[in-house]
Amino acid sequence: MKPDRKLKSRENERCPSKLTDVQLASFLQPMAMLLQAGIAPLSAVDLLLRETRDARSRNILSIIRGGLSDGQSLRASLGKTGVFPDAALQMLEIGELTGETDVVMARLGAYYRQRNTRRRSLRNALLYPVAMILLLFLIVVALTTQMVPVLRRVYAGLGQVSGAVDTLVQGGHLLTVLSLCLSAVFAAAAVLILILFHSQSTSQHFLRFCAGFSPVRRWIRQYGAAGAAETLALSLRSGLDTFTALSLSADAAPDPETRRLLLACPDKIRQGASLADALGESGLFQDFDIALMKAGEQTGSLDAVLEQTAERERADAAAQMENAVSVAEPTLVIILSAVVGLVLLSMILPLMGILSAL
Repeated sequence: MKPDRKLKSRENERCPSKLTDVQLASFLQPMAMLLQAGIAPLSAVDLLLRETRDARSRNILSIIRGGLSDGQSLRASLGKTGVFPDAALQMLEIGELTGETDVVMARLGAYYRQRNTRRRSLRNALLYPVAMILLLFLIVVALTTQMVPVLRRVYAGLGQVSGAVDTLVQGGHLLTVLSLCLSAVFAAAAVLILILFHSQSTSQHFLRFCAGFSPVRRWIRQYGAAGAAETLALSLRSGLDTFTALSLSADAAPDPETRRLLLACPDKIRQGASLADALGESGLFQDFDIALMKAGEQTGSLDAVLEQTAERERADAAAQMENAVSVAEPTLVIILSAVVGLVLLSMILPLMGILSAL
């Protein structure tokens, strides 16, 4: 019997790159809403396919539709595309077994949406000072390239071209070259930040590198704690066991220290500690949060407590970031004003001296 060519082509038509967090949320949340409305998965995919214009998205939806048409489960059909994270597929598989596919998809969509927001906030916090410093050097370049030739012509018209004036001109050229080089460095840094934060994997590597610098270590650590609590809450609500939930949280950690602390928790649990005790010994969370987690374990609401903890950690990290930006902004403006003033004074004071001597 010859294999079905149509089925074979669908199986081979896999998309090599994983979906971004925004793309995952854009698929999972509408799909969850349709399933919660009582629409069958195949009909829900058909509705999404009719409303989608992007070629790659249509290709992915077509592969999913092909799997559902062949009688496969939604999780298996999503797995055929090769673009969904393994963790999400694991949770969806448990959701299908428990009859809560729509609930799991809604939680996954909200999780990826929030993770993208968190990554964007970190990107903006790192990009802002780089952009301000770049602006500083560009203004210096504009001043030196426009003002120095004008002043030299003024000195020449006054018959005052001397060694001091030549030194001023040479200094202006040197400052221009230096500012251009530094502008190129900071422009490259800004572009690099934008590129590295484009995807989850590259942004994780970049944040792990940045965690070695004390000014941003505390932000990244707090965002790491928020992400860990959020991933644990989602995993436990989706039916994953504690060890798998901790492993997924460690994989999503933005810095090596948070990852190491999370990977140490399973050994403590095997020795008889509860999840709350293991997290308490890690030092990732405050004592107040650990006390709530212990109460959540006793009442069976640990996932809800972890979700609240994630919200508090996110809010604290965002507040610290806003405070840092509120301090950095006027500081950079003062530095910018001082540098521009010094450049202008160095050019105008000799001219004022010449004019006063006439």
